[in-house]
Amino acid sequence: PPVFSEELPAGWDTSGWEHGFSTDAETVDLVTTDRPSEMVTRDLSARTTTTLTLPPDPDTAGLFSFSVGRGWLVGAPDGTAYWYPPGATRWTQRIADHTSSVSATATDATGSVLVTASAGERLVVSDLVAGRWERREVLPALGGTVHALAVNREGTRAYSSGDDGTVTAWDLTARDGFGAQISTPRVAGVDTGDLIVIGDPVATAATRDWVVPVMHWKKTEEQGPIFAVFVDPRTGEATGSVQASVRPPVGWPIQAASPSPDGRLVAITTGFSTAVIDVSRRKVVGRVTLPAVPAAGASDGQTLHNVPEPVAASAWSADGRRLFLLTK
Repeated sequence: PPVFSEELPAGWDTSGWEHGFSTDAETVDLVTTDRPSEMVTRDLSARTTTTLTLPPDPDTAGLFSFSVGRGWLVGAPDGTAYWYPPGATRWTQRIADHTSSVSATATDATGSVLVTASAGERLVVSDLVAGRWERREVLPALGGTVHALAVNREGTRAYSSGDDGTVTAWDLTARDGFGAQISTPRVAGVDTGDLIVIGDPVATAATRDWVVPVMHWKKTEEQGPIFAVFVDPRTGEATGSVQASVRPPVGWPIQAASPSPDGRLVAITTGFSTAVIDVSRRKVVGRVTLPAVPAAGASDGQTLHNVPEPVAASAWSADGRRLFLLTK
């Protein structure tokens, strides 16, 4: 292969450079020190150089690149990722699948199945369709932040390892029923590309539907409502939704759904309030908002003043007459 060199200042951190090589080890990326808004990629086989124009972000140092097949995925701190197809100099697709920085990516041998992970305890599986990534499903990764991912050559299995030190095998075919649970959530009037699952699904006894907390997300400064999305477990497709929140959350929320013991009701925490939904009627029948507190910490480090005390989880008493809320 050709030999090339890049001058780096003293003390430059090169600990993440192993991520700069593509899956087939044919291309490598470098962020230039004199042009922080650009990333240089070199094709070691074709002996060509392509300069990628990085997406506009106030914290260019927080951008991180991942090789995806022969293309590149550039992640931002707020979880947004930008797709550069092979040979492209500018991103062609903005992907908002995560609410915190992407921590790992992996593809199959053909580069047509992509799995991404973040500190938000979720894996997202996507398929390459006509040059764009389409989200297929969201998988709950409960072992903390995923630091490493792998996908087998056929794209039927994924493997993840995280903070808890374990390796999890995921079935991506839906044959085994593990790791293939939820299709892209759908809410009427909202672009599916702006919807993110922010909590684990729960099963309800009344209708046997799954109920999933889903948020309308564009970026940290433009968070929308939180919805309870109803999913048919036989097809994995959304069948309806109910808006659960009365005000947008702040930071990177991870919320919870909890069904009542008889399965007729489900409580959805939305940060500043908790909605109680009648599953059969698909209607909010109660809402709990705690008293305001002088100061509360958001998940992104902000300090909020004079807001209702944030709620992170809920649980029902055995008789279903009381609802317990866990505050942050």
